[in-house]
Formats: sequence, structure tokens, C-alpha cells
Amino acid sequence: MIAINHIDPWVKRVFFVVQAVGFVGILSTGWHGLTLSLTPVNLLFVSVVLLWFHRGWHLGEAVWMLATFALGYLVEVLGVHTGWVFGQYDYGQTLGPQIAKVPLAMGLNWFIMCYVSTRFAAHLGLNAWKGAVLSAAMMVAIDILMEPVAMALDFWHWENGQIPYQNYLAWFVVSFGINYWWFGLSNKGLNNFSHWVLGYLALFFAVMHMAFAA
Repeated sequence: MIAINHIDPWVKRVFFVVQAVGFVGILSTGWHGLTLSLTPVNLLFVSVVLLWFHRGWHLGEAVWMLATFALGYLVEVLGVHTGWVFGQYDYGQTLGPQIAKVPLAMGLNWFIMCYVSTRFAAHLGLNAWKGAVLSAAMMVAIDILMEPVAMALDFWHWENGQIPYQNYLAWFVVSFGINYWWFGLSNKGLNNFSHWVLGYLALFFAVMHMAFAA
């Protein structure tokens, strides 16, 4: 039987190849539409890769992972239908199948963002409050890059094309709550690949911001 640690390097290579192809595909003319249509598949792929490299499974953290997906999705449903959370916005078709006008992929997006940001902050040895603040602030920083890109690529659209400050405040509050819960867990697993995913997300949206929102 092949040991998992022998497969890990190949999983890493596949991850970077897939992301590189997607990166180039979105920026290209001929493959732009097809690549964008695969966005929800890629979010699922990234989630699976993160879980593959997760070491040390504990019930409390598994519950947190599922709850992060569910809470992230539900707060988006509340936001879309009321405008009370993030402001007035609607989703396009790029992120795939929707329930209650919200793509299921948004639950994956919240999971990925919370997962990688908390682990980065945890490596700095911060307490729960400081770790939750830093990780939430990191998520807001990425969201600042992501919002104009999201409108340009038909992820979602804001009323009158204006991104409200309310959105960033809500992102911070919701992220802080979810991430503070994680820091309060007594048993947490390790992941030596999550930092690479975080770095890729920051690079991806920085480049896409320059390409589509500059």
C-alpha cells in the first residue's frame, strides 16, 4: 500500500498545475468562458486538497468545518434576500448551481477563506482574540481585491455597481465570529499546505484585479 506522504508531492504538483491552467485560461481570450464555468469545480477541488493535507482529525474541528460551510452559505442567503448583511447584491451564473438564489459554491468559498486564514494567524502564536482579528482582517483584505473582480467575472453584482462599506464590515464581523470559534477549539489539526493556498488566493485576486478591475 502506498503511504500518504508519498502521494503528497504529486497532489501538490497537480494543485499547482490546475491553478496555473485556470490562471492562464481566465486571462486568455479563447478559454476565458470555459475556464470561468469551471470555477465551482475548482473551489471543490481546492477544498478537497486542503482536507487531504489536514493532519490530526478531531470531532470539534470537523463540526467547525461543516458549520463554516453552512453558516457562510446561510449568511449569504440572508444577505441576498434582505440586504441587511452585506448590502444589496445578486449572484450571476459563474459560480454554478444555486439554492435560494445563492450558489452552493459560496459555502466552499467561506470554508476555504476561514480555513487558510486561521491557520496562518495560528502559526504566529496569537491568542484567540488577536488571531481572530488578524485572520478576519486578512479575509477582508482579500475581499477588497475580490469584489471588483467578482463583478467583472459575473460572480455577483452590487446595486448600481457600488460596493458598500457595509460589505467589508459584515465580512469582518462574520469572519471574526467563525474564526474566533476555531481558535477556541481545544484540539486542532495541522496543515502544512494551507499557507500555499492562502498565498495563491492573494496572488490570484491581485492579478485578476489588475487585469479586470484596474
